[in-house]
Amino acid sequence: VNHSSFELTGIGLRIAVRSAAASANGLSPLFTLSARVPVLGPHESKEIRTTVELGAYNARDWEVLKTDVKVVSEQ
Repeated sequence: VNHSSFELTGIGLRIAVRSAAASANGLSPLFTLSARVPVLGPHESKEIRTTVELGAYNARDWEVLKTDVKVVSEQ
């Protein structure tokens, strides 16, 4: 979500998804992914989707997954 009045371009994101237990205990994420958002207009939001190869046994508490999103680059 861009909360500013300015257009943002060339945004790189690094997203880590953790189970609630892993998040609380500082454990490694279930998976990480990178995404690039070429343009994000003023007060605009974008949805990011991906398919992951992850067995159900790896995400037993899938209903309470936590995400950490970091901006890793911006032009």
